Amino acid sequence: MRKKLVPLIVIIFIAVLTYFYFSPVKFIRTGGRSILMYGRGIVTADGRGMRRIAVRYMKDITTDGDYLYYISGKGRGRYGDTLTVYDLNHGKTVKVLDIHDRKPWKIDCGDVDGDGHTDILVLVYKKTLFDPVMDNRPFVYSYDGYLYAKWLGSRLSHPILDAQLKDVDGDGVSELVSTERGKDGGKMTGVYKWDSFGFIEK
Repeated sequence: MRKKLVPLIVIIFIAVLTYFYFSPVKFIRTGGRSILMYGRGIVTADGRGMRRIAVRYMKDITTDGDYLYYISGKGRGRYGDTLTVYDLNHGKTVKVLDIHDRKPWKIDCGDVDGDGHTDILVLVYKKTLFDPVMDNRPFVYSYDGYLYAKWLGSRLSHPILDAQLKDVDGDGVSELVSTERGKDGGKMTGVYKWDSFGFIEK
């Protein structure tokens, strides 16, 4: 009996590894809550127990501790279709925004202007009015009970490879920290602060 179970266990183990290998996986721990993102869902765990949130296919996720903000899509491609706000304390989705035309692929959150409301950075791949070629763009949304576009940036100083919101100087306000492609093709880091209507280099 024991010998018969070994192949079954091995198959299950390989299947689990394969599933996670071909799925984006991200683990976040904040405020006594653990959050695991994987291919077709989210698992949250805190002192009250565990909850699974089923989604179509995860692209990326972030949280401010009270809400989850995530991008999901229909398939395994790089880009997502929707930006979702999920209320962790009440266990329900409160907003779904269709942004498939913007090809979102990365999300992060912080507070760029110090007003106490969550700002959401979404990296998208699209053309803009002032730069009509396909490229990565930093879009910022804000959530204060309503979800709205705060800044739809065309570009930064150089083409964007990656970006995040991070309080780099410890003042309680998030800066936009980017990895950019320099003129020589090499990578460089840019740091930008919010200045009323957009980001300026710090």
